[in-house]
Amino acid sequence: PLSGSGGSAVYGADLLATPMALAGVNATVTGTTTSLSATSVTLDISVAQINDAPTMAGVPLPMGEPEDPTGPAVMAGPVALLLGPVFSDATDQQKAAGGSTASVANTLAGMAITGDAANPATQGTWRYSTDGGANWTALPSDLSSTNALVLGSNVQLDFVPVANFNGQPGALTV
Repeated sequence: PLSGSGGSAVYGADLLATPMALAGVNATVTGTTTSLSATSVTLDISVAQINDAPTMAGVPLPMGEPEDPTGPAVMAGPVALLLGPVFSDATDQQKAAGGSTASVANTLAGMAITGDAANPATQGTWRYSTDGGANWTALPSDLSSTNALVLGSNVQLDFVPVANFNGQPGALTV
């Protein structure tokens, strides 16, 4: 028989009876009459891609910051509100296959920002808040595909224009 990490015997019938994975198994060949033999078996495995990247169907609506705000800048909203209308991940419904921690189709968990094309001197600054708008942090200037800023779906995202700027600021790459 196989012996598990705790030393208890594990037989083939045990593996069939319950779904299990064993670590620390002693797989030493013990002869040709036990569950382990010296005969090798070739297995062919086909791997199907199942985690397709989500898609964006269009561009999120402009956030509508007023020119030269006199008070705090208008909060744009949470990531889920901004991207939700154009987000799609229908092909990756994993809840039924993977249990309680699996992903649910069309549920936006967040986004990874890999670029910020806004010019802070002539347009303004993108920023985010993780506490409902009480405190704001400017996006890092060194964003890239290897240095992304990941924001959860409930994080607030905002653009603060410089004086007299109006129009569309440089886009975020997500």
